[in-house]
Amino acid sequence: MKPRSPNPQLGTIKALNWVVLGLFALGSFLVQDPRFTLGIILGGFLSIANFGALGHIIQRAFSPEGVFRAKRKSVVAKYYLRMAAMGLAVYLLITKQVVHPVALAIGLSVIVVSITLFGIQTALKKSGEAV
Repeated sequence: MKPRSPNPQLGTIKALNWVVLGLFALGSFLVQDPRFTLGIILGGFLSIANFGALGHIIQRAFSPEGVFRAKRKSVVAKYYLRMAAMGLAVYLLITKQVVHPVALAIGLSVIVVSITLFGIQTALKKSGEAV
């Protein structure tokens, strides 16, 4: 099986995830305490890892031609395991008071912010093209 060519848009979003996380962490580092900054960083790592795992599950479920080839129960089970692991990690970070809950929420929003920025950037590029 030959390796799949990476999707350039997905690659842009993945890179943007790290840029957004870096900017959030830097901003927090400059104005907040270390526990708050740690919350943003750990939340960002969790959301980026979750996004990557979801992409891996979806990529493995489809053939290069786009035909669904996995067992549905397997995909659903992996989805729930991924969500349970994410929930457990968030629960432990908050209940053990490792991080500030608001900071964790900010870090968990990295993917949403990245996709939103990518959408705005794409829309602005499209609006500048000749119709």
